[in-house]
Amino acid sequence: MKVLHTADWHWGADEAKLAKAQASAEFIIAQAEALRPDVHVIAGDWWDRRQVLTGQSAVNPAIEAMWRLAEISPVVLILGNYEHDPQGSHEIFKSMRTTHPIYCTERAGSVILTKKKTFHAVGNFLQGDEAALIHLFPYPTKAHFLAGRENLSIDEANEEVKSALTGIFHGMGVLSAMSTVPVVFVGHCNMEGAVFSTGQTIMGQDIHISAHDLALAGAAYYALGHIHKAQEVGPNMKYSGSIFHCNFGETEEKSFTLVEINDAGTFATPFKIPSRPLALHEVEFDLAQGLHHAEPTAELDWHDADMRVRIHVTKENAEHVTEELVSAMFPGAYSIKMEKIVVPENRLRAGNIQKARTLRDKVQEWGKSVEKEISADVMEFADETEKVVAGQ
Repeated sequence: MKVLHTADWHWGADEAKLAKAQASAEFIIAQAEALRPDVHVIAGDWWDRRQVLTGQSAVNPAIEAMWRLAEISPVVLILGNYEHDPQGSHEIFKSMRTTHPIYCTERAGSVILTKKKTFHAVGNFLQGDEAALIHLFPYPTKAHFLAGRENLSIDEANEEVKSALTGIFHGMGVLSAMSTVPVVFVGHCNMEGAVFSTGQTIMGQDIHISAHDLALAGAAYYALGHIHKAQEVGPNMKYSGSIFHCNFGETEEKSFTLVEINDAGTFATPFKIPSRPLALHEVEFDLAQGLHHAEPTAELDWHDADMRVRIHVTKENAEHVTEELVSAMFPGAYSIKMEKIVVPENRLRAGNIQKARTLRDKVQEWGKSVEKEISADVMEFADETEKVVAGQ
């Protein structure tokens, strides 16, 4: 069984994003024609926003891309985050005439892919013509699981959602145990431990799913979408990542995944997608240090990248920040969009004090802010004080 796994295509009307989406789509389609998968699963966020059919919208190129994909293999498409894939936004694909079928769903459930490359309901299970069992898990929301029970406490609501999810995955697991063919799970969700492009882990009030709970579905491979950074979050549980760099701060390589399932096991191979990174850097400017990073450990990630540089500078010094100065700081960048953020002098100085790591450094920064020279005795006292506080 060969499965092509993509997610987060984010077709939108923004001119720059649309050009990147089209370029990545052309690459994926060409690779799919060569690889000839048995099925292509798209784990949500096909759209970037609700679309209006105009000459400048993404509707026509997105429809053409889906048609070309379905000429190569059957396609499974699940609904992503409602901010990107509004309910009903996939209906247009259900009536398209293509060589292979396109299966779209907005609800959790399961479907059978047959050896003839058609889709059957699970009610026709175990008829001898199955090629794969595919579990489908569109983006879950607390509002869906708690409809009519909004008066529950936070703890009660979380327990209710967890119980509902466990029931869904357990039900899928029952079908998986009966299956004699490969089982694939396709989900658009937040997984515990997943990391964003910025390096931050998932937090917030959205539903988070553990690898342990997801494993109840009993799949050989879990094709995940929603997080734009490709990564593995559990055994054979992978985010393929977005097909192009969608937001500033996404500097990692983009890829799609080819999954091969056979008697020897499950094997996932990433295929790099040519896409220009979008680097975001926060820098500061003052006359003493010139242009410098707010954080000294900033990553050198701007080579051949489209950059956005936010420069925090006082009104008095803003005229000293030039495009030439910024370009010299980021050699090798493909393009640089400069954004000056004018801050009051006292706020910039207070920020430097707050970022200082040691008490000695904080005292030094304070001295600069009030334009006073700090004596060596005061510095030694700061060192001793920090040792006492640290219990050394």
